[in-house]
This record gives sequence, structure tokens and C-alpha cells, in this order.
Amino acid sequence: MAVLAWLMVAAAVSVAATALPAAGAHKALCMITAATGVTALLFLLAVRRPWLRRRLDVAAVGELGLLATWTWYREECLRLAIYSTFATLMVLWAADPHLVPIAAMGEDRRWSLLFAGTAVFLYYRAAKAIRAMRHRMWWSGAGHHPVLGVVLGSLPNIIFSLLGLVFMALSTWQVVLPCVIAGAAAFFAALTTLWAVPTAKN
Repeated sequence: MAVLAWLMVAAAVSVAATALPAAGAHKALCMITAATGVTALLFLLAVRRPWLRRRLDVAAVGELGLLATWTWYREECLRLAIYSTFATLMVLWAADPHLVPIAAMGEDRRWSLLFAGTAVFLYYRAAKAIRAMRHRMWWSGAGHHPVLGVVLGSLPNIIFSLLGLVFMALSTWQVVLPCVIAGAAAFFAALTTLWAVPTAKN
């Protein structure tokens, strides 16, 4: 399930790349990152509902709880943010290698395969960071639930997110919609990876 979720993210990012005008990969990166952050914030608001907290086995979400979760999972959150962001950029470049100056001088297919392979590696590293959150909870017995760690790991790219919101406001829905879908898919792929860890262990 986790592999399928990340493949869907890559496919959504590729569709977003085809909807953009020339040299629009960095705008797409900003918009997708912003959509990921907005999805995480909406999820965080939804987790305040008692019925959803019971289903996810998450304690009441407050400022102190989020701060404690950030302190506990800071390294994993930053790794998740960095790896997933650069993986998105690699997929955008793989969709159109001409956006990269050094790639424009060579064969498109070779560069596309290189960027796609790098994206797969970075998505794997992001999934490994999520798995590390779950294992840390298992071994320590800490009450900081990794679901909140995944939420916090989707929020650190503040500059990209702010730029993305600006680009969303200036773009047409044909461009914004694929980027929003890709961003939301990235967040839910992270959650799917988190839930897949105990399933695979069992």
C-alpha cells in the first residue's frame, strides 16, 4: 500500500508538470509543497474531533503536545520534509529535463531516467524517516504519536508554501488542481506509510 501511495504521488506530480507552461517546475514545486502543508493543517484541525482521535489513537492535540512531538521527532520531521520536497523536484525534472540547464545538453531519456531514479531513492528515504518515527515510539513507549510527527514533517517548508499560495492565486485552475492533488497525495502517502509499518510487521 505504501509503495502504491508513493507511485500515485509521482504520477500526480508528473501530471502537474505537464499542465505547467515552460520553465514552470519551480512554481509547481512551491504549489505542491503549499498544498501538502495546507492538507496537513486541515488534517490537524480534523484530529481535534474526538471520534477521529479515537480511530487514530491520538491524544488531544494542543500546542504543548505539538511542541513535545516536534522535540521528540525533530530529526525525522526534517528528513521527511527535505526528502519529499527534493523527490517532488526530481519528478518534475524527470517530466521535462529541459528545465535543467545541464540536462538540456544531453539526451532527454537518459536524464529523465536519472531524475526518476533519484526521486525513487528520495521517496524511499522519506518513507524510512516515517518508519523511524514508528520504531522510536515502539522502543521508547513515548506518548508522542507519530501521526503528529508526519503532520509536522509536512509543514517546515514555510518559504515554499508561502510562494506556492501566491502562485496558486495567480494561476488557472488547470494548473492549480493537479498541484493540489499532488500535494494532498504526498501527505496521505506519508500517513499510509506510517500505517503500513505495523501491518508489515504483523
